[in-house]
Amino acid sequence: HNMFVGQYAMGDISFVRYTSLNNAHAIYWKASKNFADGVSYHMIDCIFANDPEDSYGQLHVYGPSGPFTFRFVNNTFVGGPTYYAALSAGQHCGKVGAGGPCNVQYYLEGIDWSGLDDSAKYIRFGVNSEDSGRVLPIFLAQDDSLNGHHVLVSGYLDGFLDVPGCTKLGKQYDYAISCDRDIRRLNIWADDVGIVNIS
Repeated sequence: HNMFVGQYAMGDISFVRYTSLNNAHAIYWKASKNFADGVSYHMIDCIFANDPEDSYGQLHVYGPSGPFTFRFVNNTFVGGPTYYAALSAGQHCGKVGAGGPCNVQYYLEGIDWSGLDDSAKYIRFGVNSEDSGRVLPIFLAQDDSLNGHHVLVSGYLDGFLDVPGCTKLGKQYDYAISCDRDIRRLNIWADDVGIVNIS
């Protein structure tokens, strides 16, 4: 029955076999980075559980943002309610003290959503964030962690609906757009170079 579990900013530390039970926030995390070793996971083999009969607690991971890939592997969600969503990318993104830019990539593998009720929202783009937090994150999976979807971009990026192989999803996926092709983030760190053409 903790209010906040987690941290504002943290890098090069993994949550391994972490178990959250009936907390107000399963994880509260604003900013992180890619691991220096290039192979570690941010959260692996974790269980996020909440008894819906308990008057305290909600089942939601408020995840970090920034110019990195958040590696979320072999994690299980059980119970509810999920409130915003079981997994939200970009807690407070765009606000002072939070991870920015908000174009984090969430890489999911081995995620088990089966313990959630049918009405639960799985993911959310941005949580308590500025507009960029609701637009820029991306969710990726090479397995069935997104129930057959492999790339999810924000529903606000509706230009993707003109791309063959991209379709709009419903509330369970925060009205994301699912695409059957590779889509990734690109950051260019430089002085203002004007319009950049990539071919």
